[in-house]
Amino acid sequence: MRRLSTYSVQGVSITDLPTAPTGERAVPRRRLFRIALGCFRLLATLHALIALTQPLSIGNYLSGLYPWLRVHELVAIVVLLFGLLTGVASIAYALSGGRVWVVPVCALFFFAEGTQIGMGHARILAVHIPLGVLIICTALLIAVWSWTRPAGRPRVKR
Repeated sequence: MRRLSTYSVQGVSITDLPTAPTGERAVPRRRLFRIALGCFRLLATLHALIALTQPLSIGNYLSGLYPWLRVHELVAIVVLLFGLLTGVASIAYALSGGRVWVVPVCALFFFAEGTQIGMGHARILAVHIPLGVLIICTALLIAVWSWTRPAGRPRVKR
């Protein structure tokens, strides 16, 4: 535990009290943040890597390997599932002291992925293709950002 120190200003004694939580509360909170950050980083990275397989699978289909359309469809469901898991991890990350803006971004991202699947099934390629490019770019940006220093620091309480 931190030692209290006493200062004297014009004959009046002032005692410094600890400003940061000490002891039992500080360690579990830091540990919880690290665990949430690790889960968020892992899921965001896996999400981006799985999303990157989508252009490869549809490219194989367009090359004449027609079973790859089914692979493209199944991987889309896996991407959506990882989008949901990344969203849940973003909530844990924000609640444990991480950046709050990540939660609505992941929620909108999950909605965009659901829309993407619907557009693909409806064969509305004018929306499906550009939205797919946007989803892959955003997945990569979120994954890369999750490994930056600002993401790894808890937010400052004001």
